[in-house]
Amino acid sequence: MTRMTVDELLSARDTAGRRYAAAIAELRAAMVDLSAIEHALDHRDSGLDAMQRPVRTFTGEADAIPASLLHPIYAPEADGGINYEATIARDGYLTRLAGN
Repeated sequence: MTRMTVDELLSARDTAGRRYAAAIAELRAAMVDLSAIEHALDHRDSGLDAMQRPVRTFTGEADAIPASLLHPIYAPEADGGINYEATIARDGYLTRLAGN
């Protein structure tokens, strides 16, 4: 095993922290997208009957990244508003489904 200096370990921490921040941002984006798509498919204007509609997995409680995934330096805030963004995106999907 190769020795490591403290500076190298600090640099590795920064690299991992930047990756973590990017992963949290991607998780948030995926939560918005999946919620919006599921809500659009579940909407009465989707063209699907009730038996064809998927089960919505995100509801009111998923409005922010869970606190247990936050990091004081690399992901310090929950940055809520996921439901609002998902609603806007859902409306966009429904408009596109309608061909408008």
